[in-house]
Amino acid sequence: MTNAAFTIRPFRDSDADALCRLHVAAILATSDEHYTELQRKSWASGKKPESYIRIAREEETYLVAVDANDQPLGFCSFADAEIKGLYVRPAAQRRGIGTALMRRAEAALIRQGATEIVVHSGLPAVSFYQACGYAVVSRSLHRTHDGEELQTVRLGKHISE
Repeated sequence: MTNAAFTIRPFRDSDADALCRLHVAAILATSDEHYTELQRKSWASGKKPESYIRIAREEETYLVAVDANDQPLGFCSFADAEIKGLYVRPAAQRRGIGTALMRRAEAALIRQGATEIVVHSGLPAVSFYQACGYAVVSRSLHRTHDGEELQTVRLGKHISE
């Protein structure tokens, strides 16, 4: 998929460092409205570039939105009728990148036979997923690598034919 400002393409191993930095920056840039600074730092901790490579090879499909210089602006990972993660570089947010990544991931999951797609989301992104047609299914707590608890939401979207 191509847009005047970005292109969506599959993950490459060479993206790992940039995606790791982007992921951490997106988490740390969320406001204090939902999570404290300590919670955000805990959520962002433990991210390693090699993990993105391993997960992309073994577990999940990654789509990467890149600018004209092939620099990652955002990414979405998915597997087994679930959006596993969707993050956009803070300076590139609110430009349609997240929505475009979501649409591409949903289309791939539908081609794989998904009739319902779910996402386990942090609180800052709930309104984004709701705008994409997802409804809250349940609420829970997620424990980070550092032991902090974060309130999270599970959302779902039924795919009609």
